[in-house]
Amino acid sequence: MAYERYLDNSDEKLLVFANFYGKKTKIEIPTEYINRDGEISIQNYDEAIANLPSMLELKPYEALAIKI
Repeated sequence: MAYERYLDNSDEKLLVFANFYGKKTKIEIPTEYINRDGEISIQNYDEAIANLPSMLELKPYEALAIKI
C-alpha cells in the first residue's frame, strides 16, 4: 500500500509505504518522485534511502514515511 499526504500550508508531501504481508513486495514509484531527495520520518527497519528509486522493495511488514 502506498499513499501521498499533503502537509497543511506547505509544499511538502509525505509519502507512506506499507507492506502488510509476510513476504517481500515491490512498489513502483511514480515518475514525479524518482530520484527526489527525501527524509525518512519513520520506519520499522533501519535502512537509508538517499534518493527514491523507480522501484522500492519492502520487506515483510515494513512501513516507512518519507517527507519530500
